[in-house]
This record gives sequence, C-alpha cells and structure tokens, in this order.
Amino acid sequence: MRTASEVHSDLRDRFKQRTQKDIRRGGVIDQIFAAESKIVEDAYIEIENNKNPHIWTNLDSVGLDRTGYFVNIPRQENESDNDYMYRIMNWTYTRSTSNIIAITDALLNMKYASDAQPFPGIYGAGTISIYIIPKEYSEETIQNAIQEAKERLSYVVDPATYIEYKIPKIKPVKFIAQISSTVGDIEYLKTSIEKQVHDYVNAIAPKDTMSIGKINKIGMEMANVDYFNVIMTYIDDESKTDIFFLQDLDTKFLFDEIIWETITND
Repeated sequence: MRTASEVHSDLRDRFKQRTQKDIRRGGVIDQIFAAESKIVEDAYIEIENNKNPHIWTNLDSVGLDRTGYFVNIPRQENESDNDYMYRIMNWTYTRSTSNIIAITDALLNMKYASDAQPFPGIYGAGTISIYIIPKEYSEETIQNAIQEAKERLSYVVDPATYIEYKIPKIKPVKFIAQISSTVGDIEYLKTSIEKQVHDYVNAIAPKDTMSIGKINKIGMEMANVDYFNVIMTYIDDESKTDIFFLQDLDTKFLFDEIIWETITND
C-alpha cells in the first residue's frame, strides 16, 4: 500500500520530468499535491480493507455482524465481540454436531446461567453431563437455565446422546497461602496467581481431583516469586489439610479467594 508521502513524492517527480521545473516546497502546487496525496492514501486503505475482509483483526462490530450472517451465525443478544468472533472462527466445528467445540459454543453467553460446562463420557460413551450454574438459585431461574441449555443443544447434539443437566451444589473454595518476593511487585504477583488458581479450580471436571500440589506449582512457577505455599484449604467454609480433593458428581468447586500471608525477609 502506498502512503501519502510516497504519492506526494511521486507527483513532484512526475511534474519535474514533464516540465523540467522544480516545485517550491510549501507553494500552492505543492500544497495541492499534498492534499491529493492524502486522498489517494485513503483510497488505498479502503481498497486494502475491501481486498481482505476475511482478516479477523480488521473486523469491527459491524464487520463481525456481516460475516456472521454470511456463515449463518447471527450474533446472540448482548454477545460480546470476543465471544462472537470465537464462534465465527469456529463455525465449521459449530456446524458439525456432537463435538465438544460445538457443544461448548452453544452454551456461551446464556441468559439465565452465569456458566454452563459440558463434561462428556461421565457415564460412558454417548453420554454428556452439562453442569449449569444459574444466575440465581431460585426455582424459576434454575428451570429457565435448564430449558435454555436444552434448546441450544438441540441443534448440535445427536438425538441418541444421553444428556444429563445438573445444577450442582456450589462449594466455595478458599485458600490461606504464604508468599514472599524480594524483587517482584507483591500485589501484582498475588493478582496473577489468584487468576490462574481461579481458572484451575473452576475448570475441574466431575470425578477429577483438585491438587494442592498443582496450586503450589502455579505459585512457584510465577516469575519473581521466591516462596509460595498453601497452608490451609477451606471448602464450603470447612477447613481441610488434605492435598487432594475429589470433585464429585453432585457438587462444583468454585474459587472464592486466597487469604494471603506475606513473608518478609527482614
């Protein structure tokens, strides 16, 4: 793509070749060429944008909407650009039924649930459990969330698949942890560790275990952390000293907080 500066220089050179005269910098003709050069640059930009509509990084909200309609995936109500872009980029998987991407995609941005996660094979081949966290634990919201999940999955799951919809009892998980750092920003390190621990705990599938060793590894592998250790775990406000915790089929671990004990090197 040619810039305004390149076009401007080219116009001056062509004028000199044809008239054998130089154009004074800042003169009237030079200013006309400068204005025309900017118009030509804008035209090049528009041409490039229209040549490459498939480049995701060039798409804004309107571009995403148009692309979504082209592949028959309209934007859902109040769906963010990031979620919508993810669905469009995976539309080939979405249009193929009974794969985990299509199922996960169908459960994004639900109206009555803050989260809905599929866990295939809990009861063997051809089975899937959908763990739904309703936005409110009222009977009406729970039933609406289950119905919403059923309607969305009706388009992407084979009718022969056994689907179990579960509203698990939430078990908040909090930790007491010690941390020290001689050169790092201790508040930044705490925030970064909390984010990773949050993602780890909330993604634990039924029949899997939550490992305190894994959490300690997250902390110790953080750059500039000299020491990190979980010294106590609270599950549903009950203190635990175990190092492994089984995620059973009727409950769901959800990260609550880390209570910090900062160790100084004084």
